Amino acid sequence: MVYAKAEDKDSLKLHLARAEKYYDKDIFFSYYIDYHALWGVYYKLIKDWGKCFQSFDLALSACQGIEPFHDNSILKMKAEAMLEAGQYEEAANIYKTAAFKGDSLNKDMLQRHEEVYQANYKIQKALLDKELLTKQYRWIYVGASAIILILMLLAIIRAFRIHRQLRDSEKETRHALETIEAANKMKEYFLQNITYEIRIPLNTVVGFSELLSTEENLSEEEIQEYSAAIKNNSEKLLALINNILDLSRLEAGMMRFNVQECDAVELCREAKMMVNMQTTLVNPEFHTTLETLPIQADSRWFLKLLSSLLSVPRLYDGNICQVEYTLTREEQRLKITVKGSPLYQVWEDEQEQRILHDINRLYLGAFKGNYQVSEGVEKVVTITYPLT
Repeated sequence: MVYAKAEDKDSLKLHLARAEKYYDKDIFFSYYIDYHALWGVYYKLIKDWGKCFQSFDLALSACQGIEPFHDNSILKMKAEAMLEAGQYEEAANIYKTAAFKGDSLNKDMLQRHEEVYQANYKIQKALLDKELLTKQYRWIYVGASAIILILMLLAIIRAFRIHRQLRDSEKETRHALETIEAANKMKEYFLQNITYEIRIPLNTVVGFSELLSTEENLSEEEIQEYSAAIKNNSEKLLALINNILDLSRLEAGMMRFNVQECDAVELCREAKMMVNMQTTLVNPEFHTTLETLPIQADSRWFLKLLSSLLSVPRLYDGNICQVEYTLTREEQRLKITVKGSPLYQVWEDEQEQRILHDINRLYLGAFKGNYQVSEGVEKVVTITYPLT
């Protein structure tokens, strides 16, 4: 290569001739391509254009489409030789092809860098959200412990002051302790399950990101597969954390709603259109005899409630789900009945199911509504919401 750049054709030919016995198809692939390309440079220097173009074509055929950068640089070398040989039209066509290939390679590399940066951003955001959630649960635990201590002190003071109510006070205290212990156990069980649900996609994202950053000989197919796994698990992790944060805010009464007058009939139709745009694996059918039904509600949360009952998981690829939901008016309340909800048919993660049900139940409870699930083989969800 040094002799080729210096245009020392005699030394170049000498070393190429000496290297001939080593350079065959069993050597390292890039070296084999460069060997034939350098022969093309030699023939260009001595102006043997037939052998020059033949050597460049041999190098190009050796690329076989899996060495795009080599392929593009050799195309430019061949175009320079044609330009020097006076074949201007052919040289222009090859320059044009090389330019298009170069643009395509640059766009592909930029897209890959962008996907890697986005994945890293989502990972860091998920870790930050997890840390914030852990701190929030610590504060909840400290508050609950303080409440328990205050209740116990009040019970002791009451026991000293009123001897007659000693047994009743002890019974109430025991009942309170049992309730708190049960709540702590449920919270501990919930945290264990959530930690497990978060750990799986998080480990997947971290593992594949580490492979992409450390492995240098990954194929195009492997890079695409790892990138898709990172993207899918990042989205799953982000959705799970958002649901947990919504549940925590609703339980703590800290959720803010943008309440305004809405049309319940229009919201039900919008939910159907949203589901139809998101997936073809759900066939929702909406029934009502009402033309309009004004309510005071947060339209975004109302649509989120309906979407959770009509949508399938993002990676679901099973049979089409038939869902029917009906809107009626009963005195001063609206009633929505949902049959065949995918939330019972195709969601395999019971923990995620329970979180979505709790979010829906707490949201409706904040507006004095009701959320009920019937028992039996066919699960029917009934939603009631006040009109005023």
